[in-house]
Amino acid sequence: MPIIYLHGVSVRDERDWEQMEVLLRRFVAPCISDDPAGVEISRCNWSDLSDRSGARWLSVLGLSRFMQTSGLTEIIGASLSNIKDLSCIKDLSGIKDKSRTLSKLRPVKAAGVKSAVSARLTESGRFQVLREKLSDGGKSSCSFTRLNREALSNLLCQGIRKSQRLSGADEIIACIAADEVAFDEETFLQMGQCQTIADEMKLLRSLMAARFDLLKSQFQPLYRDRLSMPTIKDSVMVDLLSGTSPFCKSPIEKLAQSAAAKFVYDIWSYLSTRGDGNSPGTIPRAFIGALQAAQQSKLRRGGEPIVVVSHSMGGQIVYDVVTHFLPRLPDCSQIVVDFWCATASQVGLFQELKLFLESSAALTSQTGAGTMLASNKHLGYFWNVWDPSDLFSYSAGSVCDKVDDEIFESGLDAVSAHGAYLQMPAFFRRMAAKLTSLKAS
Repeated sequence: MPIIYLHGVSVRDERDWEQMEVLLRRFVAPCISDDPAGVEISRCNWSDLSDRSGARWLSVLGLSRFMQTSGLTEIIGASLSNIKDLSCIKDLSGIKDKSRTLSKLRPVKAAGVKSAVSARLTESGRFQVLREKLSDGGKSSCSFTRLNREALSNLLCQGIRKSQRLSGADEIIACIAADEVAFDEETFLQMGQCQTIADEMKLLRSLMAARFDLLKSQFQPLYRDRLSMPTIKDSVMVDLLSGTSPFCKSPIEKLAQSAAAKFVYDIWSYLSTRGDGNSPGTIPRAFIGALQAAQQSKLRRGGEPIVVVSHSMGGQIVYDVVTHFLPRLPDCSQIVVDFWCATASQVGLFQELKLFLESSAALTSQTGAGTMLASNKHLGYFWNVWDPSDLFSYSAGSVCDKVDDEIFESGLDAVSAHGAYLQMPAFFRRMAAKLTSLKAS
């Protein structure tokens, strides 16, 4: 059973993929195959293809000029001008004006998020929200027992990653240890006996350190990095309740770094070179090739399903390939993506902006854009995942009929949340449960 991952924009680091492969192997592979060790897990790396498209690296100072000369502005502008009835995207203005009703693409109120979105854009605002949640709105003393298991898992993983004291190898093991502690029934029973939140934190440190020691031996052959045990005891929990947390750059400062230039560059590179059904560009060809290899593996392994996981812009590539390229390629007529998980999804936004190859002005959320996927023979189950804190992810429920549209709350700030899905063991645990349920049905 092959699993294919398509990354998003501005990805030039292999370390995140190494950690993600471990999480896919541990949580997802066992629930979809009797031979999890034999599951083929691969990444379709399209950033290299983007870099080869001819443009030089961009700087922040050159970003404005690049926008003017690259054609990206014209591409998006033309797409918007093709929409005869601008009311079909009126909700997008709600994303910018938080005092108005929020868009169908980002139904934050439906998610039960009561705090102002602006408060979640800063570390201090996010920790204020956390403190209110842990203390039941200030009505009582703080306690981790007020969090559900997934929220506790995400919170502990944030502490581990924010401490920045562990290497990639030990960091992912520590996160898995934190997740297992959070989902262990005994953990909440033991925290119930604690008198203060300090006692709870001490207990959690102890439980995670013990679980880390247990997991270390299982993962040791997979990694080169080695750190001593005392390190994990010190860094496995940081004081997340501190009002003066020493985090560095604000989300706005992060956005102003060179990654923003790569972000725009990768989007432009795909949109301007993707080609069409008669002549696919290099990036869609790479994914089509990965699907063809996955189809051969599927046949060799008795029909095990093909699972595709995409992040951010990777979802747009999947959508174009499934709806436009595969139906036009005779040698791909038998390929079916049995399960597609789109994380940090922008499918809904790009459909509303008419930026897909199969988009048209006639297809809107009111006139049946969702039928494009509902009648598609190359796609089985579509799980669209977005985070209310992530300003670059969107619901697809209003533009796609054939979709399981779901929220995953990382609890992170607006910038950090965009990449958090695939760093959280709790997310892969949820994906595994989803696949297990589908397999049983």
